[in-house]
Amino acid sequence: MSVLSQILAFQPVDECIVGAIVEAVALPAVKIDCAALGADLAAAQWRSQRLQGKSSPRKQSPTQRKRRAETVRTHAAKLFNALGPAVEEAATRDELWRNLCGLQPDEDLPPSPLRVEALGQFLDILQLLALGSDRTLSAAGAEIQTVKVRKRMEDSNPAWARLVDLWSPPKTVTWIIAFDLAPVFEAHFKKKATASTPSQATEDRTPQGPFVRFVRAVQQHLKLFPDQESVSPHTVAEALAIRKHEADEQGRIDARLRPFLQGDSRKRI
Repeated sequence: MSVLSQILAFQPVDECIVGAIVEAVALPAVKIDCAALGADLAAAQWRSQRLQGKSSPRKQSPTQRKRRAETVRTHAAKLFNALGPAVEEAATRDELWRNLCGLQPDEDLPPSPLRVEALGQFLDILQLLALGSDRTLSAAGAEIQTVKVRKRMEDSNPAWARLVDLWSPPKTVTWIIAFDLAPVFEAHFKKKATASTPSQATEDRTPQGPFVRFVRAVQQHLKLFPDQESVSPHTVAEALAIRKHEADEQGRIDARLRPFLQGDSRKRI
């Protein structure tokens, strides 16, 4: 499925779930469009899945995928070579069927044409497995070479490594909270995403506030982060600190560029 089709396919979060999240935030004075919030939460959930990566063979390293493909291809080839003669030899074919189906010597076998056809289809499947393994080996080999080239470039050129980091944001819980959930919260609850920490005189200094409750409720109902049961308030506070740092850094960059964006930039340059 293409990225575009995935975007078009996701459904808004059910309004009952959205209502439970809104209730957990506990801002009764704010009027919420639950349908719009459900659509934005579905988009955030989709982006979270894209960033973190779903459990699949693609999540394995190219070296692991290469080893797995080699094993599959080897076993598929052995089975194909062992079963090929069975399609032609009736006695071997019958013995194979009895072993596969757990039949006793006196039990009836399926008709011979059916056994020949079924074994032929199984041989076709083995060939497809071998072909798919070859493609996986080719793709994994190319990826391994790409990683090696990139590693050499990063080792020889620190500036290149910094450039790669700029375009590869960390795929972490804090990043998703800061740059996916915080904008959704601010857009719908009309309140800045913050996490207030009680004063030092307070025994429990756990960060708190509507946005903390929002993130925890979203995790409870949507499981944006499947590897953890809930999100710590301290993680929410850390995410907001990252967001502020990024905003401050972007502000400094904008300030440096502003003179070139005003008036006739060619004269200034």
